[in-house]
Amino acid sequence: MVFRGSVGVPSRKVVGIIKAETDGGFQPVEIGLEYLKNLFMTRESKLYKIGFFLNGGGDDDALPGGWVSHVYDSHMTMANRDAAAHYFYGRFLGCSLPLNAARLTKTFYHAARKFINEADLSDEDKSDLFTSLYTYMKVDNTPTIHAATFASHYLPEDVRDAFSNYMKENDFPENAVPKDTSEIQGALKKRKVKFPGDILLTAPPDVYQRMVEVSTIDGDENDGQPQAWTKIVIKDRVREIE
Repeated sequence: MVFRGSVGVPSRKVVGIIKAETDGGFQPVEIGLEYLKNLFMTRESKLYKIGFFLNGGGDDDALPGGWVSHVYDSHMTMANRDAAAHYFYGRFLGCSLPLNAARLTKTFYHAARKFINEADLSDEDKSDLFTSLYTYMKVDNTPTIHAATFASHYLPEDVRDAFSNYMKENDFPENAVPKDTSEIQGALKKRKVKFPGDILLTAPPDVYQRMVEVSTIDGDENDGQPQAWTKIVIKDRVREIE
């Protein structure tokens, strides 16, 4: 549904778009019930999206100049704005999520994790780099995030240029940006190491750094070549087995 009108004093033009799943229902009439097929925005509605454009006050302002946009998506939360449907707010409405400090911090964290995972590095090096990333995001008291600084302090020299290019491709600025970890607090609470066969090792990052060692070893041979296996050392005894 598309609507337009005005709001406020002095009057300002508004244009809105609502996308919602329809439902059916009954309403009472004089001699019984009437079935309605295409109800939407009912109390039971769970999937809907709203785009709302508010004019800045001028009569001749054309989109996008002079207009303020607001988007609501029932899947979107403050902690996970990426759950919003891009086809609606991006391709259909022509909007983009604001690049505030929290958003940029989240972009850096997830892009850096993906780069480390895909880099041609040993398991030991990757484990160390994930620990370094946690330290940079959580422990380091520096109030900003700078891709070049992270690369020079923590990454091997032969992958630093590739990291810088990768961050540019992921729309992260080359300059330093304010650090705001409010949108990745959950991700910073646990370190996870996944293996085939649904094997999963999890631990708080500080405990992982202190008590877990990961290394690559030669396993059984396959077609004459040893397979790469992973050796994990936990510096304590088993507490419980289920």
